[in-house]
Amino acid sequence: MLKRLARVVAYIHDHLDEKLDLNRLAEVACPLYHWHRIYHGFFGETAAATVRRLRLHRAANELVRGSMPIDGIAERAEYSNVQAFSRAFQASYRMPPAQFRNEGGAVSFAAISCDKPHSGVTAMHQVDIRTQVAVHGRGGRA
Repeated sequence: MLKRLARVVAYIHDHLDEKLDLNRLAEVACPLYHWHRIYHGFFGETAAATVRRLRLHRAANELVRGSMPIDGIAERAEYSNVQAFSRAFQASYRMPPAQFRNEGGAVSFAAISCDKPHSGVTAMHQVDIRTQVAVHGRGGRA
């Protein structure tokens, strides 16, 4: 199962500029109906949340290291407009993108580490993988 989930994560990293929907990610993982529940249980976030988080992380790097205009960064991160991008960015980084760019991101990371000291404990959810007998439609036979 770990190999299947690693394929999905690698695919997300390699295709951030493309439309990434659950159907495509399920195809990458395997033909499991509930693969997204396994993904969530294993990583503690949905695949869609992983995509959003990684796109915002890349955007933060582009703001500090690059010269692309904020509207271009917002578009590349798949936000419909700068306002939506700014709201999402501020929710994650505690400051608007322009301020993050001007301050080099340093203040944001210092504030986060002071507000929430890292305990060294990673939250992991217990995942049980069970094999179940196939359920057939009416009549009881396939």
